[in-house]
Amino acid sequence: MSQPLSKLLERCGIIWQQHASQPQSNPGPLLWLGRVCESSRIERGLGPLLGSDIWCSEGEWPGLTPADIETWLVDAIPGEHLLILHGNKSPLQVSLPFGVEIIYRSDLASMLGEHLLEGGEVGVGYFQENTAKASYDSGESAIQLGRNELGLEPKVRPQQILEQLGFTGLGLRPVHLQAKLWHLSGFLVGPDGEKEEREWLVLEDPWRQEMVEIKEQELLDNPPDLHLLENTSNYTDSMAKSKLISLLSQRRTFKLESGGGSVLKRWFAEFKENLTHTRDILLPAWIGDIPGHGESILHGLDASLISLPKTAR
Repeated sequence: MSQPLSKLLERCGIIWQQHASQPQSNPGPLLWLGRVCESSRIERGLGPLLGSDIWCSEGEWPGLTPADIETWLVDAIPGEHLLILHGNKSPLQVSLPFGVEIIYRSDLASMLGEHLLEGGEVGVGYFQENTAKASYDSGESAIQLGRNELGLEPKVRPQQILEQLGFTGLGLRPVHLQAKLWHLSGFLVGPDGEKEEREWLVLEDPWRQEMVEIKEQELLDNPPDLHLLENTSNYTDSMAKSKLISLLSQRRTFKLESGGGSVLKRWFAEFKENLTHTRDILLPAWIGDIPGHGESILHGLDASLISLPKTAR
């Protein structure tokens, strides 16, 4: 958990002090991530992290006890420490000295969401390092091998969109929309049977009812932990594949050998079934009560307004 969290914070603008040394402590469930520079490029939501030594609990740890914290405090050096406890479902009843603060998974999610809502950036991530080395010839794709959640970063700023609509002071809550990511390997097949090998990444967005080809560099590894609105579409894979063929096929212009002029010829997408994989992907969005629209979703990729399904309210 510590390495992905550290990288996520870096992509949010956190800068770690290069010459900070890890405080001495006995081995235990709390891992030291680093000390946050005051010059970190973050929004107010992540402000409490500035200047602090950041610690987090092991992802596999079921939840820390007051005794775990008290044991850690015995070795803790004076200063500002922020402890992020992922596995605890409820706050711990423990006395903390000045400068030591505990936050929980839900607190971190709110801080990250506030950072995004105020216009903070989340840098583009890639597939896990070990998946980047995977061979597609093995029949397994990077999105199939990846263990981390994948998302896309927002392309719009909600407050700017609301101001354009004539609204100010509306409280919107950041959420994720569940969608599907396709990784396909195959060919473009020409009119005379010639083949060009291809690989594609396609976003199937049920909220906008569209498919769009994307690049791997657009993917965000380990997006913030926000409330999820699940995909309730009854769109089947067989229906999707017909759309995929239409989306990824091409029309190419060929010059006529005699008489000048040109003609369009169709190159059809053809997929290798054993190299076609899907997985969930999280899309950025905000929800709230927007005048004239009611409870709505503001889509984070194109600022479209979508009526919030009753099942999600």
